[in-house]
Amino acid sequence: VVWELFVRNAVSVPVVILFIGSMTANALRNAALQTALTRIPPPSRRAAFLSVTGSMTQLGSAIGAGGSSVLLYQTVGANVGGMDRIGWVAIALTVTLTPMVLLLNRSWRRSGNLVGSTLASGALPLSAK
Repeated sequence: VVWELFVRNAVSVPVVILFIGSMTANALRNAALQTALTRIPPPSRRAAFLSVTGSMTQLGSAIGAGGSSVLLYQTVGANVGGMDRIGWVAIALTVTLTPMVLLLNRSWRRSGNLVGSTLASGALPLSAK
């Protein structure tokens, strides 16, 4: 979807379909990542951890918004240029995040325990669910 909209810039599929696909994929990815994040801290510290995680997410959004002003420019015809750069950054971040989450899951399965918590706390390893 990102390749089609931003890098290739030759939309052969209706934009509405691409938008729905992009939002669906993003929601699924965020739900999976949020589920993984809740397993990191012990239950007694989970609220504080997720609060800091939410703050970092908002900070990342602000940095992305500010950074996009560096990557985007106005063309002679008053159009926005540089969308291909935004597309490449989005692709790079997606390609980077996916292996990191997979490594985290693999680490949990191998150890039989969750990072920062114990089985005695009632938390189950990913492989037991």
